[in-house]
Amino acid sequence: SQTHSSNAMGPHPHATPGVVIGSGVAIASFLIARVSLVDASAVEPSSTTMGEDQTQHPSSVRAKRVANRRRARRAKRTKHESDDVIFDDGSIFDDEEMTTRFGVGARVSAWTTEGDGGRRPRSVWDEFVETLGEDRAMQAQRGIEFYERFEDDVEMMKLHGMNEIDVSLSWPRLMTASGSPREDGFEFYAKMFEALKTHDIRARVTLFDKDMPVWACDEPRRADEERRPAGASCESGWLSEETIKDFELYADAVFDRFGSEVKHWITINEPRKIAELGYGTGTDAPGRKSVKEQLLVGHNLLLAHARVAKLYRGKYYLQHGGQVAINLNSAWV
Repeated sequence: SQTHSSNAMGPHPHATPGVVIGSGVAIASFLIARVSLVDASAVEPSSTTMGEDQTQHPSSVRAKRVANRRRARRAKRTKHESDDVIFDDGSIFDDEEMTTRFGVGARVSAWTTEGDGGRRPRSVWDEFVETLGEDRAMQAQRGIEFYERFEDDVEMMKLHGMNEIDVSLSWPRLMTASGSPREDGFEFYAKMFEALKTHDIRARVTLFDKDMPVWACDEPRRADEERRPAGASCESGWLSEETIKDFELYADAVFDRFGSEVKHWITINEPRKIAELGYGTGTDAPGRKSVKEQLLVGHNLLLAHARVAKLYRGKYYLQHGGQVAINLNSAWV
């Protein structure tokens, strides 16, 4: 069994190898909070009142259940156990609360785990690793065969006690340069979501985790079947406002197909790393080096998130009641 890198920082050619579980999902387990990165009640549509009936925001209902559970627990106790965490408002965070609000899961990126399974169209990461040597390119092409073995991997996840997975989708697998969906790609992810549902594993889905389709590197957009010249630089990508429009179109198609299955969406994973490493230092795909470009890309990533979040809340929230956020990383020190 090969050992490959697949961590929360996305596909990095020099990352420390992770742990491979069988042939598939390769990440260390960790706790994933069951709360969104953004308080949905602060930004999503407010409740509406019609006569005596009131449609409440899902987060409000959830908050009331948690509050009622805490009050009932406090009422039954005459003293607190030594290992309880007591907040300033008197609420208790104990083992019961822990199991209610947290899940054990894994974080995977599509490019790292799927490889080019199913003849996936090329991404900027495929072009980038080719500059690192033939061995690295072949390893990336193979991935860890999650595309071929996802059903076995999901079974192993359940066997090891996981009940959540944060998985990214492959943009080039799902959309063409013309904006039309790739049905084979949607069929694959539909089967994956069904397998997760069968094993009672909840999916949190990231729309973009660094693997941009190569057709987004050129203006006008290059046809899907047309291979870019070897060593060609990505002159467009997140430097262009056209990519923001493409990303919104892609997100709309995904929300439309999987909105009823998925309730937790991340628009973009670690925009700071995309801008800094991909366009500032050139150590990640697409390998550009420019402070000016780094700042422009950061600006465009935030605009892309804002447009997709607005799209979801305006078009899909009332129907599906999910949450949408952005995954930010920071240098704590």
